[in-house]
Amino acid sequence: LGGPIIPKRLFFYTSYEKVDEDRVAPSPVARLDAATTTQIINAAQALGFKPGTAEPPSANKLTDDNFLIKADAVINANHRATFRYTTVESSRPTFEGFGTGISENNISLSSYWYQQNVKNTSYIGQLVSRWSDRLNTELSVSRSKYHSEPKNNTRQPGVQVRNVPVPGSSNTSFVNFGTQISRHANILDVATDTTELFASYELGDRHTLQAGFQFDMADIYNLFVQNANGSYDFNSLAEFLAVAARNDGTVNYRQYTYNQINPGVEPAARFSEANAGLFVNDVWRFNSNLTMNVGFRVDMPMLPDAVPFNQTLLNTFGVRNDHTYDGVKVFQPRFGFNYRAGGDTRAVVRGGIGLFYGRAPRVWISNSYSNTGSNFRTFTAGTTPGGQAPRVSANPDTQVSTASVPPAQTVAFLDPDFELPSRYKANIAFERGIDLWNIKIVAEFEKTWVNQDVFYQNINLAPTRTGPDGRQLYWNAFAANSSGTRLVSTAFTNRLIKLGNTDQGGTNTMSLSFEKPRSRSGWSWKAAYVHNKADEVLFGTSSVAASNWNNRAVFNTNVAEKHRSELEIRNKVLVNVAKDFELAKGYRTSVGLLYELRTGYPFSFVFTGDTNGDSQTQNDLAYIPRRGGDPLVRFATPADRDRFFAIVDQFGLTEGRAVEAGSNNYPTVSQFDL
Repeated sequence: LGGPIIPKRLFFYTSYEKVDEDRVAPSPVARLDAATTTQIINAAQALGFKPGTAEPPSANKLTDDNFLIKADAVINANHRATFRYTTVESSRPTFEGFGTGISENNISLSSYWYQQNVKNTSYIGQLVSRWSDRLNTELSVSRSKYHSEPKNNTRQPGVQVRNVPVPGSSNTSFVNFGTQISRHANILDVATDTTELFASYELGDRHTLQAGFQFDMADIYNLFVQNANGSYDFNSLAEFLAVAARNDGTVNYRQYTYNQINPGVEPAARFSEANAGLFVNDVWRFNSNLTMNVGFRVDMPMLPDAVPFNQTLLNTFGVRNDHTYDGVKVFQPRFGFNYRAGGDTRAVVRGGIGLFYGRAPRVWISNSYSNTGSNFRTFTAGTTPGGQAPRVSANPDTQVSTASVPPAQTVAFLDPDFELPSRYKANIAFERGIDLWNIKIVAEFEKTWVNQDVFYQNINLAPTRTGPDGRQLYWNAFAANSSGTRLVSTAFTNRLIKLGNTDQGGTNTMSLSFEKPRSRSGWSWKAAYVHNKADEVLFGTSSVAASNWNNRAVFNTNVAEKHRSELEIRNKVLVNVAKDFELAKGYRTSVGLLYELRTGYPFSFVFTGDTNGDSQTQNDLAYIPRRGGDPLVRFATPADRDRFFAIVDQFGLTEGRAVEAGSNNYPTVSQFDL
């Protein structure tokens, strides 16, 4: 709804949108049989848990309420102002514990699910001014408030039962129930103030000077403590059932973890982050055919709040945990051009090169404030970390924190030499219009290469041996079934994560497109082919430092190994056909059909268990033995050997070495969108 408040001077516009949908939990590729599911639920109840059900309820509500109000004012012929207020409130059902690939049969019970509640409110004021025929400016000021908090179905410890056999599938199932471990203590509040000023000044017929200044300041409260209710991890169904039958602390299992929030200490990350950015650009009209853009941008992030210092870390590892990137400057030169070949407006060559700073998600620096080693203590025991795991308690307020399970510190910190992520980008393109159907042809090549990107390392892992295939091993004890992870210091957990840098990675992209603009008959179409090659060291998609370290396929876990990007689409064909017409006179209607044919995403062959002893499973790149006898590998039976090499032949795996990360692809995807 919109209209004038004061004719020709003041106008308003307002809108409201409401979404109310039912959502259902995902379905595993192969589902556990009912008898096994019932067995797990009964055992969980015997331990005092309320696991819920494997059958999704008839409805899990997704709600979105969006409200906007806007006012536009014409101050005079040279000045106009805009004010906008928006608020978004949403509640989204979230079904953790399901997966794809090797995790395709994983499930969770309803106690593991939650509603993610989000509220985002923003106020924006903008003033656009024309001071003269040469000078134009734009000033905007905004404030936003963001709140996110899960509403859990239950308040319990988190439980995972691994490697549950699934009838008819070679992949097992991981069954999860209780409260999801990352939602035990999880609240995010961010208040952000932003000011932006842009100006454009005509220096003459050939030069236009553009400049701008941006400043934003965010106040952050990020409460995130995993395992604050405790968690229990079982390596098999038999192990879980054995504990349920005799829960007296004498039957060991894979791992108990409890992060106990220290009394009197703020567990949340409370800090402010700001960024000041300045850019200058000259639009240089060299002649009637050639225009160039020459400029630069400087960004300077600021973190005025100190990270609480950990003296024990310095004494043990000789490194401080309180480094930040406060005051670091990133200078980004840039150049671009646009050339009309021979004065033909339909033949254009364009391109450019420059350095671009991608601000690191502030949640990554937030890890340094919320994992200082002093805001919570970590208790862990079991066959994986070593020691006897305690009895299981379904009460989150009575988790074991006694001397029999010594506490350790969890710390995440920035490398003192950390540099902000940035990437060079260059492109060259040729555009040509032809008379046939008024088609435009565009051929383009784009290259990016990493200047600095992020890389995580776990500095508490102590190498104990080099494996027979050359990978670094961290086992505490070597045997037919090696066990335990050797740590540099048991005063710290196996989550001592350093955020540093790598200068490896980049992309090469070539594209060719043909486009016919909309004709009088209403028809238009576009066809394009894109070829892409992308390499990376780390695909950092998690807000948790330790998850970014361990959620990747690796040969050597603490080495920056470049590999194919996890989201690389090597080849893609796109065809879009559209028709505009008047379904009712005076009202235009558009119908479009999009066809996409693309290469499947890369995937990696990994060992199911923990191969290198770093306590992470399903992430170690598989070694492919030589056919006809390899001294590094034993097969249980000839039938296993034959099945294994059938897979080797099917996917063309190289024998005598470990596979490379992302060296294979999922099937080709072909889809229509009407």
